[in-house]
Amino acid sequence: MSESVSVVRISGMQFLASLQQQGVSWITPDSIHTILSLLCVLVGVGFVCLLGGYSLTRTRFFRRIMLSDVQATNQGYTARTYPDSLVGLQGTAQTPLRPAGKVTIGGMYYDAKTLGTYVASGATVVVTAVSGTSLTVQAIHQV
Repeated sequence: MSESVSVVRISGMQFLASLQQQGVSWITPDSIHTILSLLCVLVGVGFVCLLGGYSLTRTRFFRRIMLSDVQATNQGYTARTYPDSLVGLQGTAQTPLRPAGKVTIGGMYYDAKTLGTYVASGATVVVTAVSGTSLTVQAIHQV
């Protein structure tokens, strides 16, 4: 195995020597200098960006334009979720449901969606599922 490796090395060196004799050279001292210069510039730019980003977040200007308010539940910020007791109740589509829109159930407006079917405004619907902030409804004639 070592004989084949040495043969490859010798033939590889002979190939490079023949290219250099013909005036072909891929790596010159100038190209090494250029690559090292570009590498130094990239590292420097990265360091400046990290340092600048860290410093910028500590400035008064950045704190003025940055969103820092927290919408906590104890301050009254909550998403309205619908109770599961709405399942099975009937209501009326106030807007066309294609597939989402508004319905009224017991005089209250709710966001609702269908399972991909179109329901015309004014149609009677029944709630089939509650998923957080939306109701899934179906027209009565489709039940």
